Amino acid sequence: SSDLHPAMDALCAAVVEGDPEAALVFFQAPARAVTMQFSARVQRALEARGIPARGQLKFLPRTSGAGFRRALALADVVLDTVRWSGGNTSLDALAAGAPIVTLPGRFMRARQTAAMLGLMGLDELVAQSPQAYVRLALDTARDRDRNAALRAAIERNRAALFDRREPLRAFAEALLAIAAKD
Repeated sequence: SSDLHPAMDALCAAVVEGDPEAALVFFQAPARAVTMQFSARVQRALEARGIPARGQLKFLPRTSGAGFRRALALADVVLDTVRWSGGNTSLDALAAGAPIVTLPGRFMRARQTAAMLGLMGLDELVAQSPQAYVRLALDTARDRDRNAALRAAIERNRAALFDRREPLRAFAEALLAIAAKD
């Protein structure tokens, strides 16, 4: 949570505003003070929208690997971060079968999740505006049939992302080129 750009604060608050029962779940930062600062920042965004504190923000202990993917799999929807796309987190979410909503930015670092979803034929999870991002997140979380269909599509289409030979081939060629220089 410590690396979330402040632009995410308003998006998180808009999601809670759109669904008063929503809970936003984050993982704790390594330093407690960072988690507390982030929590206060998002709480201010909620207050700015007139949303009283009702325990909407939850912080899980840091975890990695299978535990992280299990937590992602339990989410109704994963919100990709703006300004700096999820990268490994998005890969973990998709590996766990969790629908992830993204809002691509101007630079490549903010377009990674959109590219992953595009490879999987899931462009419907790519929003074109902040308002569409919030609407898409809410619809994905609340519509159980749609959510189940998206999870099935992720399962069906994961190979398009994870089972590609091109990256392995490029890596092997790079290693061979390095070895040839010695």
